[in-house]
Amino acid sequence: MLRTLGSLDRSNTPPCIISIDDNGDILAARAAALQEAGYVVLSACGADEALRLLANQRNFDLLILGQAFPQAVTEWLASLLKRTSGIPVVVIVSGDSDHEIRADGYVNVTEGVEVLVSTADSVLHRGIESVKKNAAAARTDDVTG
Repeated sequence: MLRTLGSLDRSNTPPCIISIDDNGDILAARAAALQEAGYVVLSACGADEALRLLANQRNFDLLILGQAFPQAVTEWLASLLKRTSGIPVVVIVSGDSDHEIRADGYVNVTEGVEVLVSTADSVLHRGIESVKKNAAAARTDDVTG
């Protein structure tokens, strides 16, 4: 079962990020920066490896999609994850992209890993705060309803 953002407990288990790209050197740099920031990172190089990883790994908190897929596949995958699991998606975009893919965050391919880490932090924090807000609203409805 996919872990939802509400189950994130940073005191016990660091958030798990799946990072996908078609360049192994970029994946290694990305993973090192994210791990240094305290995340668990699973990497997949290329579309075939990515699909195997996504099929087998059901316990992750954020997906980072790089240049491994054509845009149409990236759009489909991001949309599928958001609809079925609520897992946030960060997309690495090229300089001429106009963010046609609906994602929770975007990082330009020319930006450094520091921007990626900051974006991951922000997207995960927004998700956690949203879950807390919804839970508080549900508790209020239970009390008043």
